[in-house]
Amino acid sequence: EIAPLSRRYRTSEAPTAEKFAPAALGISGLLLVASALFFLPVPEVREVDPRPLETNGEEVLPVDPQGVEPEPLEKPIPTQNNEDDLGANPLPGEGIEASLAAATEISDPTQVRYLQRDLYRTLDQAWKNRSGVNQTLQYKVLVTQGGLIVNYEPSGTTAQGQVQATPLPELTYISAESGTTQTNAIAPYRVVFTRRGVLQVSPWNGFQEEPTLGKKITDTDQVQQLQGELRQILAEKWQGLANSNRELVYRVALNREGAIADYEADNQAAVDYAEETPFPQLLQPQTAKTGTGENATVIPQEALAHYQVILKPTGKFEISLWED
Repeated sequence: EIAPLSRRYRTSEAPTAEKFAPAALGISGLLLVASALFFLPVPEVREVDPRPLETNGEEVLPVDPQGVEPEPLEKPIPTQNNEDDLGANPLPGEGIEASLAAATEISDPTQVRYLQRDLYRTLDQAWKNRSGVNQTLQYKVLVTQGGLIVNYEPSGTTAQGQVQATPLPELTYISAESGTTQTNAIAPYRVVFTRRGVLQVSPWNGFQEEPTLGKKITDTDQVQQLQGELRQILAEKWQGLANSNRELVYRVALNREGAIADYEADNQAAVDYAEETPFPQLLQPQTAKTGTGENATVIPQEALAHYQVILKPTGKFEISLWED
């Protein structure tokens, strides 16, 4: 018997156009958005800044913990910058390239290394207002063999006027007679004042060879005698550390008379606590120099005896011969 079906068994009779309308609307919208994006400009791609990143490590010196100091400490200013030699705020008298062309560049790695340490100490002591540098500043600095800063110029993106936040203007040596400094030999260095108050000093052209420590005292009896004198000095001067339990390791060099002519930190703790040791006050670099004024040199002209000194936070210490 034939009978009509119930509505729930019947297929939808919606028109085909209504079935595909939502999909067509979505595709149309996608095409419109894609067309609009086609006319937008291509994003600019910036190159990575090639300048070295700031570090919290140690002086940026190759193989030397005094190169990138996390907490730069005050050190005595070498006697080269006397009031008679410096103006209030002297400025370089000529372009830095002219200065380089008029002199011979110091390239001996040992000389470059000694001058590097001397320049670091000079700037580290003089840089008082470290909070005044709110961005990293980089300079090319020229130094004579006597450690005199004779010229400088900003490098990279550092602006000329920002140098007033650094000690460079007041430390630049200018001859009282000519208004400039004539020198036969100079060494260029990269000096960085970071916004975190970290000072970095490194040779502008790096080291051509591995630097040495220069002439050494080889007489066994004298080396032992000087070691005993250094032991006596530390027994009187070293009191230990009240706020640290780390050992401080240094290389300490004495001349034949027993004066400390050079020293440098050999681990990070020694960098951090250098001012709490007796070495900054006992340092007498002039005992290994020759000449005065513009003819002086910070490079030892006589043999030295080198020792490894380990200062214990308890006030004890160990001394042994330095091994390269």
